[in-house]
Amino acid sequence: MFGSQVDQIDGAIGEGSLFHTTLGFYIHGVRIRAGWRERTIAVHRPVGTRNQIGRCLEPHDLAISKLVAFRDKDRAFVRTLLIEEMIDGDILLDRLTATHLDAELQILVEKWLRITMQGLSE
Repeated sequence: MFGSQVDQIDGAIGEGSLFHTTLGFYIHGVRIRAGWRERTIAVHRPVGTRNQIGRCLEPHDLAISKLVAFRDKDRAFVRTLLIEEMIDGDILLDRLTATHLDAELQILVEKWLRITMQGLSE
Protein backbone atom coordinates (compact mmCIF):
# COMPACT_ATOMS: atom_id res chain seq x y z
CA MET A 1 0.00 0.00 0.00
CA PHE A 2 1.38 3.40 -0.91
CA GLY A 3 1.72 6.35 1.47
CA SER A 4 -1.30 8.32 0.23
CA GLN A 5 -3.53 5.24 0.47
CA VAL A 6 -2.35 4.63 4.02
CA ASP A 7 -3.16 8.23 4.93
CA GLN A 8 -6.62 7.93 3.36
CA ILE A 9 -7.37 4.78 5.36
CA ASP A 10 -6.12 6.30 8.61
CA GLY A 11 -8.16 9.46 8.02
CA ALA A 12 -11.37 7.69 7.10
CA ILE A 13 -11.41 4.69 9.45
CA GLY A 14 -8.32 5.12 11.65
CA GLU A 15 -7.92 5.87 15.34
CA GLY A 16 -9.99 8.90 16.38
CA SER A 17 -12.06 8.92 13.15
CA LEU A 18 -15.86 9.15 13.05
CA PHE A 19 -15.80 5.45 12.09
CA HIS A 20 -13.84 4.68 15.28
CA THR A 21 -16.04 6.77 17.58
CA THR A 22 -19.21 5.33 16.03
CA LEU A 23 -18.29 1.64 15.89
CA GLY A 24 -15.73 1.39 18.68
CA PHE A 25 -12.85 0.02 16.62
CA TYR A 26 -10.45 1.38 14.04
CA ILE A 27 -8.15 0.20 11.29
CA HIS A 28 -4.54 1.16 10.61
CA GLY A 29 -3.31 1.50 7.07
CA VAL A 30 0.09 -0.16 6.77
CA ARG A 31 2.85 0.30 4.25
CA ILE A 32 3.66 -3.20 3.04
CA ARG A 33 7.26 -3.92 2.14
CA ALA A 34 8.87 -6.90 0.45
CA GLY A 35 7.76 -10.23 1.89
CA TRP A 36 4.91 -8.89 3.99
CA ARG A 37 2.34 -8.98 1.21
CA GLU A 38 2.84 -12.70 0.66
CA ARG A 39 2.21 -13.36 4.35
CA THR A 40 -0.98 -11.32 4.66
CA ILE A 41 -4.21 -13.14 5.42
CA ALA A 42 -7.17 -12.63 3.09
CA VAL A 43 -10.48 -11.66 4.69
CA HIS A 44 -13.49 -11.94 2.44
CA ARG A 45 -17.18 -11.48 3.09
CA PRO A 46 -19.21 -10.96 -0.09
CA VAL A 47 -22.19 -9.38 1.68
CA GLY A 48 -21.80 -5.68 2.46
CA THR A 49 -18.30 -5.37 1.00
CA ARG A 50 -19.05 -5.20 -2.74
CA ASN A 51 -17.21 -8.53 -2.89
CA GLN A 52 -13.88 -6.91 -1.99
CA ILE A 53 -11.07 -8.75 -0.22
CA GLY A 54 -9.34 -7.22 2.77
CA ARG A 55 -5.83 -8.21 3.76
CA CYS A 56 -4.67 -8.47 7.36
CA LEU A 57 -1.08 -8.68 8.51
CA GLU A 58 0.23 -12.02 9.65
CA PRO A 59 0.44 -11.81 13.49
CA HIS A 60 4.26 -11.64 13.67
CA ASP A 61 4.37 -8.86 11.09
CA LEU A 62 1.67 -7.01 13.01
CA ALA A 63 3.69 -7.39 16.22
CA ILE A 64 6.84 -6.03 14.55
CA SER A 65 4.93 -3.02 13.23
CA LYS A 66 3.69 -2.36 16.77
CA LEU A 67 7.17 -2.72 18.26
CA VAL A 68 8.63 -0.33 15.71
CA ALA A 69 6.13 2.31 16.90
CA PHE A 70 7.37 1.46 20.41
CA ARG A 71 4.45 3.05 22.26
CA ASP A 72 3.45 1.71 25.69
CA LYS A 73 0.12 0.41 24.35
CA ASP A 74 1.87 -1.38 21.48
CA ARG A 75 4.42 -3.06 23.74
CA ALA A 76 1.58 -4.18 26.03
CA PHE A 77 -0.24 -5.59 23.00
CA VAL A 78 2.80 -7.55 21.83
CA ARG A 79 3.45 -8.80 25.36
CA THR A 80 -0.13 -10.11 25.49
CA LEU A 81 0.30 -11.83 22.12
CA LEU A 82 3.39 -13.55 23.53
CA ILE A 83 1.66 -14.52 26.79
CA GLU A 84 -1.32 -15.98 24.91
CA GLU A 85 1.09 -17.82 22.57
CA MET A 86 -0.47 -16.17 19.53
CA ILE A 87 3.04 -15.36 18.30
CA ASP A 88 6.42 -17.00 18.77
CA GLY A 89 9.29 -14.92 20.17
CA ASP A 90 11.94 -16.56 18.01
CA ILE A 91 9.99 -15.86 14.82
CA LEU A 92 9.53 -12.29 16.04
CA LEU A 93 13.29 -11.93 16.48
CA ASP A 94 13.84 -13.26 12.94
CA ARG A 95 11.32 -10.80 11.52
CA LEU A 96 12.95 -7.98 13.47
CA THR A 97 16.33 -8.87 11.99
CA ALA A 98 14.80 -8.78 8.49
CA THR A 99 13.23 -5.36 9.12
CA HIS A 100 15.29 -2.39 7.99
CA LEU A 101 15.36 -0.04 10.96
CA ASP A 102 17.56 2.67 12.29
CA ALA A 103 20.33 0.88 14.24
CA GLU A 104 19.39 2.55 17.53
CA LEU A 105 15.74 1.54 17.22
CA GLN A 106 16.72 -1.99 16.17
CA ILE A 107 18.81 -2.37 19.33
CA LEU A 108 16.09 -0.91 21.55
CA VAL A 109 13.35 -3.16 20.17
CA GLU A 110 15.53 -6.28 20.27
CA LYS A 111 16.58 -5.58 23.85
CA TRP A 112 12.96 -5.06 24.92
CA LEU A 113 11.89 -8.24 23.14
CA ARG A 114 14.63 -10.39 24.67
CA ILE A 115 13.99 -9.05 28.19
CA THR A 116 10.24 -9.59 27.76
CA MET A 117 10.68 -13.13 26.45
CA GLN A 118 13.04 -13.98 29.29
CA GLY A 119 10.60 -12.59 31.85
CA LEU A 120 7.77 -14.66 30.41
CA SER A 121 9.79 -17.87 30.48
CA GLU A 122 10.63 -17.60 34.18
